[in-house]
Formats: sequence, C-alpha cells, structure tokens
Amino acid sequence: MNQYDNKKNLFVRSLLLFLFAFSIAIGIFFIARLTFQISYFPEAITFNGYLNDFFEAYWVGFRFDVKTIAITFFLPIVVLYFFTLLPKYFLLHYFHILPSLLAGTLVLLTTVLMSNFYYYRFYQSHFDVIAFGIFDDDTELVLLTIWQDYPVIVGAFALLTLFVIVR
Repeated sequence: MNQYDNKKNLFVRSLLLFLFAFSIAIGIFFIARLTFQISYFPEAITFNGYLNDFFEAYWVGFRFDVKTIAITFFLPIVVLYFFTLLPKYFLLHYFHILPSLLAGTLVLLTTVLMSNFYYYRFYQSHFDVIAFGIFDDDTELVLLTIWQDYPVIVGAFALLTLFVIVR
C-alpha cells in the first residue's frame, strides 16, 4: 500500500466521521424542533386535520436544518481537504483531532439551539437584533439574570456529557 492509498483511506475515514456527526446533528435539530413545538405550541401536536401541513412544516424545517449544519461543517471539511495535500503526518494529526473538532461543533450547535429555546420563552421570538444588545446594556447584570433564571448548570453538564459521548 503506497502513501496515496493511506491518505485516501484516512480521507474516507474522515468523511465517514463527518457523516456520522452530521447525522447526529440532524437528530439533535429534530429533537430541538419537536421539543420547541411541544413546549410552546402543544395544540399543534393534535393535528386537527392538518397532518399534511405538519409534515410539510417538518420537511421545510429539515431542509433548513441540513443547510445550517452544512454551513457549520464547511470549514472543517475544507481544512480536511487541504490536509490531504500535505504529507501523511499532517493528515494523521488532523485525523486524531477530528473527533474533538466535530464534537465541539455539535456542542456549539446544541448551545445555540438551547439558547434559542430560552430566548423564545422570554421574548416570544427567535434570535434577533435584541440578542446582541447584551453588550449595550449592563452586561454583568444581564449575565447574572441569565445565570439565575435559566438552567445554566444543567445545560452545561448536558453539553459536556454530549461532548464526551460524541467524542
């Protein structure tokens, strides 16, 4: 087996890791969407003759989620491609840090989803310009309010657990 075959094998294994992480991300997004609907719109679960609309909405949501996940994973995939152009040592190094990189990406996506869930609870809308006003107001007071009113410890523990499981 020559060096080209080894690099090709590592590249394929890396892509399989990406597909695995991508699948996990799709599952996380689906669970987040379902949790959001059950928490804030429980009457919509009864369907009331709108089953086709329900599936259409979830289909559109699925496509949006896949687009968001693909954009998030774009940079690590480009880095992977450029590592294949370097000597095998660098690709091996990248392959060893890839699980941590993908797990970190999944934790980042999950953090955004959880933050959006609680942001919606308070403001009755998804992330918007107001979310970035944290730096315009008394940042320390805003962060203290977040710490007291929302499950920061439980959320951090859940994210850490997700990171360890996925990695």
